[in-house]
Amino acid sequence: PNPYSLNLYVLAYDQNKNFVACNDAMKENIRAYLGQYRLLTDAVNIKTPYIINFGVNIDIMTSPDTNSNEIILKCLEKTIEYFKPEKMGINQPIILSKLRSLLDDVDGVETVVNIEFENLVDRNQGYSGNLYDVKNAIRNGILYPSVSPSIFECKYPKRDIRIRVVEN
Repeated sequence: PNPYSLNLYVLAYDQNKNFVACNDAMKENIRAYLGQYRLLTDAVNIKTPYIINFGVNIDIMTSPDTNSNEIILKCLEKTIEYFKPEKMGINQPIILSKLRSLLDDVDGVETVVNIEFENLVDRNQGYSGNLYDVKNAIRNGILYPSVSPSIFECKYPKRDIRIRVVEN
């Protein structure tokens, strides 16, 4: 509880590129490495940010005479790429207009009708269990992270990203 210490938030990946807390050995290695460069009075606390697992439901309208299933697969690929863990940062917001533009650029997509996020917390399914009110965290088309250091993660993208075609 040193008021002058610096908090360093770190995460690691597991074999599936999902976020996990760093183990004590990794934290000790970081501490030893930083120890070479700090002054005697510097203090660094190595902490783990909260992982906020989410799912997203996306409704799109497609052009007439197009294969809806093919367009859904293309949109799914783009969305999975957008939410890759290596592209997410601690306390980085999710800007819905960027996702909307990305999907609007897919051939055959007329428009993105709706994007809705949900917090996934079931520890039995491998989620972190951290509760977060994603519906109220969206302001002006931006999903903001919590005040406490946290990171968004779409843990199982092929299951947690749901895209459907809606009619006019």
